[in-house]
Amino acid sequence: MAKQKTGGSQHVLHYRKQGIEKQLENHIKEIEKEILILQEKLDVAKQHHKNYLEHKDTIETILSLLEESKPTRRSRKSKTD
Repeated sequence: MAKQKTGGSQHVLHYRKQGIEKQLENHIKEIEKEILILQEKLDVAKQHHKNYLEHKDTIETILSLLEESKPTRRSRKSKTD
């Protein structure tokens, strides 16, 4: 004979389904939070890129000047006579 579901087991099943639904809702909320954070990071990165492109010549000139003004590292030999 096949067992029929009793009211008690249907009650448990109902709560289990609600638990799964709540877990999925929480999971969706967490993913949405992550997306917002990533979207903010993306917006900042895009702004940095735009700023770089607008000031590329100036930035590269400054970097070149810094490289040129860096003292070259020379090895010194100690003189012992």
